[in-house]
Amino acid sequence: MTMNRILSNDKQRLQDVQELARKTIHIVKEDQIAFTGSEVIQVPGVLLCDPILSNDEKIYWMFLRRATQANSYQRMPDQTELAAEMRISRASIITYTKMLRATRWLTIVGTHKENNLPTRHFYVIHERPISIEETLGLDGDYIAFLEESCKGRTERLVQYCRNTLAVRANRQLHNLAGLGDVKNFDSGDAS
Repeated sequence: MTMNRILSNDKQRLQDVQELARKTIHIVKEDQIAFTGSEVIQVPGVLLCDPILSNDEKIYWMFLRRATQANSYQRMPDQTELAAEMRISRASIITYTKMLRATRWLTIVGTHKENNLPTRHFYVIHERPISIEETLGLDGDYIAFLEESCKGRTERLVQYCRNTLAVRANRQLHNLAGLGDVKNFDSGDAS
């Protein structure tokens, strides 16, 4: 779609909204709102209210969601492209990706290696943080990732990973002691 056509469509949508407002303003009893854009990104309410993620990390999730279609793989925008589009640093993109992975909003389900080095990852983003069991079933390197992230410089990420590992260790001890399953592990309380 050319820019002139987009602008023409936007102008028509605005005119349609103005006409609708003119026709209905005397009928409605409350304030009204309309959306005049074309691209809509569905955002889970759970994401908006996630107490662990920063607003920038939530927006990053939305950028990733925009690049995907349900149940199919799309080309993952590269970090430089995403950084430019979001007007942030590439280092921030790397940190946001790690935080989404740590909190299980994003999972690596496959890695392609050349000369024993990872060259490509296959990611899945989720509409909610998935459970630790689901994550381990999809991402066999998740625990190693958490352990490695504990050595990083981003304090929030380090603290979250440490807490998640501690909660997991406590859960395993609890289960070994025969006290049953700990139910709140996946409640997002590993902050």
